Amino acid sequence: MPVLLKGMDAECLGQGRLRIKVAACFQCAKQLNIDEIAIYRRLVDRGAARCLCKECLAKRLGCEPSVIERKIEYFKEIGCTLFMR
Repeated sequence: MPVLLKGMDAECLGQGRLRIKVAACFQCAKQLNIDEIAIYRRLVDRGAARCLCKECLAKRLGCEPSVIERKIEYFKEIGCTLFMR
């Protein structure tokens, strides 16, 4: 049974899995899409309940947003389960 995490817009599904209910970048508050959540979890923290948008993630990693886009496409191509819908 899902458990609501206090102070977060996420539910704990058990076994380290979280379901984001309302996802917004924790730096700029832009609404996140599923790929932005997946790339943040892949590159930064697999169990993150809070994530950054592509632009803020790129700034934090010191690269261009286009690099993040290419990584998203790469992980989709290799079948990373974080990017499966």
